[in-house]
Amino acid sequence: MLKNYLALSHFERILLTVGLLSLAAALMNILIEKLDRVDRGVRRHSSSSLKNIIFMSGISLFSLLTLFLIAKGVAWYMAYPASVLVTLLYALLAVVFFGTPKKPKFPQRDNRVTIGHIGLVYKTVYPNDSRGCVSVDVFGSTFDSFAISATDEEIPIGTRVKIIDTDGDLLVCSAEKEKEEDKK
Repeated sequence: MLKNYLALSHFERILLTVGLLSLAAALMNILIEKLDRVDRGVRRHSSSSLKNIIFMSGISLFSLLTLFLIAKGVAWYMAYPASVLVTLLYALLAVVFFGTPKKPKFPQRDNRVTIGHIGLVYKTVYPNDSRGCVSVDVFGSTFDSFAISATDEEIPIGTRVKIIDTDGDLLVCSAEKEKEEDKK
């Protein structure tokens, strides 16, 4: 085995090393994916591991196929294009077979749960401009959203507001009246 390795040229050793390292990385990603699937139960493949597996196995395929063709006596200027074409075909088939990885969709939070709750202005809220921002704590979750004033007055930073209504993603709010007990 060592005789065969020493008989390779410098370039062939590089191809062998890159091919084996990328094959090892692809196999490790497959093992991680399988263990993750067993740990969490059957679920879809994660997009990051699928990309890594296809990429690393493609590099391995290119390197080892090029090395094989050169060892069989094919000239390097013929081995490279053949390896590139086979690798591209492999990547295309892998994408067709496994499908393109989907980006995760995060659940939308419904701003209507903030109606009736008290929030705090952290960017000045204007009556007809949605540049103002309000932070509202509801059931242990913090909702940070753009807001408009329900009255014709602007609401400065640091003011406590009551959420009156929602308009799509906008919170409609009014400044909370201070109680007599709070002033004392």
